[in-house]
Amino acid sequence: MTKDDIKKKVAKLLALALDQAGKPEGELASRKAMDIMEQWGISQGEVDPTKDGCQMHREIVEVGSTGWMYRVTGAVGKLTGLFVACGGGSAWLMGREIDTAVAAYLLQSLMNQCKKDCNVWRKEQKAMGYNPSRVDTNVFKESWAAGLHEKVDKILRAQREASAEADTSEALTTVGRGALARNWAKDQWSFGNRQRRDRSWNADGRAAGRDANVQTGVGGKRTRQLTS
Repeated sequence: MTKDDIKKKVAKLLALALDQAGKPEGELASRKAMDIMEQWGISQGEVDPTKDGCQMHREIVEVGSTGWMYRVTGAVGKLTGLFVACGGGSAWLMGREIDTAVAAYLLQSLMNQCKKDCNVWRKEQKAMGYNPSRVDTNVFKESWAAGLHEKVDKILRAQREASAEADTSEALTTVGRGALARNWAKDQWSFGNRQRRDRSWNADGRAAGRDANVQTGVGGKRTRQLTS
């Protein structure tokens, strides 16, 4: 059996593990895949799960070029188990194809939530006799994005704890899928590092971000369930 044959076998096991996440079949498939990868010296970046929706994929979406938009995109990437790179008003969403589809929908939903919360805040400020500037508005949105990151981190911590308590492989969690996506993406492309800036946060914006709805869309009569 060649190494390519082994990779195909591992890909099928990982696809099964992702499809049966949280179930005994998924756990068994995950452990078997990891054992084979260790035995043959195969990295996760070398493997593409072949099951429909589980193959690795890059989705390019337009997100706008301001800092808060990039930060919201990063939060969505963490929540959906993707590796994300932003620049020039676009974002690369990289990971399982099914996760990139969910992320693209959720990203638009959260952008709309941020704008809606900012408009409500501006009206409240004007009612109190203060007219927020463009800088104030941008600080609110960046603060909203920071609050969203806090919420996502809380969700992922709970997921890790549940995984540990159930004694299941972290490879099946969002964090595990994110590691797989990162390894795959870095095998395909090179990415630079961005310097983080110190910011003065808007407390109202940060609180609104922590209350963001990351499960259903905004507006309309029919919403779409995104995460459990």
